[in-house]
Order: sequence, then structure tokens, then C-alpha cells
Amino acid sequence: VYEAQAWPMPKEGRISVDEESPLRYSYRNYADEVRKMWDSFDKPLMIGECGYDHTYYEPGMPGYLAIYHNALWASLAAGLCATPFWWSYGDFINDNVVTRQMLHFRKFTDSIDFASQAFSPAEVSADTDCDAWAMKSDQVVFGWVVNARESVANATFAVSGLADGEYEVDIYHTWSGRFLGKHTVSCQGGVLQDMVPELRTERGHARHIGNDIAFVARKR
Repeated sequence: VYEAQAWPMPKEGRISVDEESPLRYSYRNYADEVRKMWDSFDKPLMIGECGYDHTYYEPGMPGYLAIYHNALWASLAAGLCATPFWWSYGDFINDNVVTRQMLHFRKFTDSIDFASQAFSPAEVSADTDCDAWAMKSDQVVFGWVVNARESVANATFAVSGLADGEYEVDIYHTWSGRFLGKHTVSCQGGVLQDMVPELRTERGHARHIGNDIAFVARKR
């Protein structure tokens, strides 16, 4: 998935917040390709090469870090069996992008037992201007909610096709690598609905939710 080589990209060489947002194009490229393979390939899928400087942003720009970050989370929530192989691993890329984001990503995936559960794509929706993807098993559902233009604070999301009952939900702050605390949500009519919290500066320390969150919900 080298986005500047035959994948959807903004038509103009300028930063835009309209429907041609480079960040939105980017994460949709990854998620859409993974889901296309779920429907047609029927085998575990890896993306063997992506990124490098074949992107909208040049390495070192803030948007480049966001593209890498989003590629990890969109691919996981869409059902990729491994993280995308960002090209290439070295001084040109590593210090700007890889290290801390991978640590945050691993903390989330460590909390899920992938080996003993069969996951499949879940139907998930979110507020206008948000995108969302999720995967589910009989006992666990996890996913990612993102807004390329603004904060996801107070956005609602809903996962459908689940067994009714109570679920223990944990929202994950993807940029800082921390869970925000478990809470219980009731699933009714097969739909589990929750809201992204709004964080505020405390005693002069920045506390903001950012443009995306991940979540994991476990049936009680």
C-alpha cells in the first residue's frame, strides 16, 4: 500500500480539511484493502510494504506521524493479522515514527487474547464525520474510532450484532498508550453503544483525547 502509487490521494498538493483530507484517505486505504481481502481472500493477510516517503506528507512532518499511527490502528480494527510493514526501518524513519507508537500499540494488543478466539468483522457506526472499524468474537469486541478533522471527544459509537447483556468497556488513549478506566455498558437488541470521554487540562497538564481512540469490550 504505497499511497502515492495508484492509491486514492488528494488531487492538490496542499493540506485540506475537506473530503480529500490526506489523513482520511490514508487510513481508509488500509482499512478498505483489509476488508476487501476478508471478503475475497479467506486467508490471513499481511501488508508487506507500505509507507516510506510514498505518502502525502514527507517524513518528519507532523502529518507523517499521524499517517503511520492511523495505519496501525485502522489495520488492526479492520482485521489485519500483523502490523503493516513500514518501509524502511532505519534512521530516516525510526526516530520520527516507529518506536513509541509501537509500544503504545503493543500495550493494547497485549490486553486481548487473540490465540484462543476466532474474530470476525463487526458492524460498527459512529457520529457524523467519524470513521470506525471493529472485530468481534463471542466474548470480546475491539475497535477504533477516528475523526480526521477534529477531536473525537463526546462522539458516540455503536457495535451491532452482539449478544445482549452487560459488557465491561475500556477506552484506550492511543497517542499516550493508556487505558482510561473500565465502565459497564448494557447491550440491548444486539447493539452496544458508548460515548468517547472528553478530557480536559488538569493543573496545567495537557489532557486531551485527540482525533482517535481504540476500545475493547468484554462480555461479563
